[in-house]
Amino acid sequence: MALQGSLRDFGVAEILQLIASQEKTGILTFTKKKESISIGFEAGRIAGAVEERRGQENPLEAYLVASGRVSREQMDQLSVLRTEFGIPFEELIVREGYMSRDGLSELIRFKIQEIIDNLLTWQEGTYKFTPGGTIYPASSIKVSLDAQAMTLEGMRRIDEWPRIERALSGDHHRFARESHPILSLELDAEEQRTLELIDGRTSLEELIDRSGLGRFRTYQAVYNLLEVGAIKKLAAEGPASTIEQTSGELARRLKVVSMAGATLVFLLGLTFLNVLAGPTIRMFLNPPAPSSKETTLLGRLLSDGSGEQPANSRESYMQSRIELALEVYYFTYGTYPAELVDLSGAGLAERGSLADFEYRAVEAGSAYTLAHRQGPWTVMQ
Repeated sequence: MALQGSLRDFGVAEILQLIASQEKTGILTFTKKKESISIGFEAGRIAGAVEERRGQENPLEAYLVASGRVSREQMDQLSVLRTEFGIPFEELIVREGYMSRDGLSELIRFKIQEIIDNLLTWQEGTYKFTPGGTIYPASSIKVSLDAQAMTLEGMRRIDEWPRIERALSGDHHRFARESHPILSLELDAEEQRTLELIDGRTSLEELIDRSGLGRFRTYQAVYNLLEVGAIKKLAAEGPASTIEQTSGELARRLKVVSMAGATLVFLLGLTFLNVLAGPTIRMFLNPPAPSSKETTLLGRLLSDGSGEQPANSRESYMQSRIELALEVYYFTYGTYPAELVDLSGAGLAERGSLADFEYRAVEAGSAYTLAHRQGPWTVMQ
């Protein structure tokens, strides 16, 4: 009897792990409306995957052409050879020198991971496991991938997916380069490749095809470029000069970046004066540390935590820094974090600095309570 059911009863990750743990061999097929995804297993390890949308598969050949790895003319020649001699496409592309066998295996692994990443976003649909089946039995390039590792990697990526998807709001949008980025940062290889493809005319859907990075990594690269102001999002319709209002979340993030830049300039100015000024000005620029009641928001923002604090004010000082981090988090995401450790995940605080504090988000994330484990509670509304 085949294993089958609804994704409302069991999630995708649970089903994948079940097949892997029982070392099954066969094809696990997920179906949702006009989409289907099939994962091939051999002794519990992933051996292949295929995705079908609106009755059309997205084969490896189409990906190689769209990403520019093989030209349309070259693909036509390969198709003629495959038809004439009956050689599997994977074997033919290696024989003709377009890719090495290892390179093709890595590409297949990448495409399988991309399919699993997409599958893990499914919240509804059905699944069915058919024992004994094989995906692409004629293929000469075999892969054997750890199902649990690929599932965990996919889950890590989709944790960030809702935030990124909200900011980019659909594959139909187009982007243009900014002449004056907000921040000057060194881009990684994927961001640089994506930036080179952005021309004000290419849609996000086309970027996904042309970048060769897959849907998730292209979205991530575009989102990162938006965050640092290297690109801008254009209107869904009309000329490229018409700029669409970015999402509220993205706008808040850019404001935070701008505030950080202004603070850095201010700090550099203070450092310059402190070097050149005499003792009197140094005394003015470096007054004794204020008590917790005298600590201002600006003082908390400029403090880097490296200086020693008086023993009787250290708890108040650390609590002030955490309160500031909570406000920045709220300013960025529109809600206070569910748990205090989320500040560390957002890069706003070191995990170790949070251990001595108790925190609760209340009123659906619009307020919170915070206290040192040996001190009074702060209630923020």
